[in-house]
Amino acid sequence: MPFNPQEILDAFQNLESLSPEAKDKLTSLNNNLKYVAPELIKERLFYGYKSQPGLCYILQEHAAENKEAIELYAEIMNNLDKD
Repeated sequence: MPFNPQEILDAFQNLESLSPEAKDKLTSLNNNLKYVAPELIKERLFYGYKSQPGLCYILQEHAAENKEAIELYAEIMNNLDKD
């Protein structure tokens, strides 16, 4: 499966157990990624840039104890390793 940040963010936003604040931050991240050069998207998705937090920070802040989010993140990382 090719790398698609939109699918990754949609998967997290579809988790009912994720807080609305986390979903808002994911939406903001998604909107900011639209203006990023393709070669930088993976880095910006996971680690963010300046005032825009990345996926890792958002999950640490809002879903550190969320089993669904942890399992989804692990699945995504395993799939990225296969590509």
